[in-house]
Amino acid sequence: MDDDEARPPLPDWPPKSIDHLSLEALQAYRRALDAEIARVERTIESRGRHRSAADALFKR
Repeated sequence: MDDDEARPPLPDWPPKSIDHLSLEALQAYRRALDAEIARVERTIESRGRHRSAADALFKR
């Protein structure tokens, strides 16, 4: 495996500049980020369950 394959890909989105946002806009942005983090965590958990099930199946 070469070094490029070992590294996870970089996000395909640039971080948003937040310097110009109002307090209300920052709070809304934070809620949106929290929702996205929760979605990613659910996907990670789901894939972990699938991997565990596959590992159990092939270890027999």
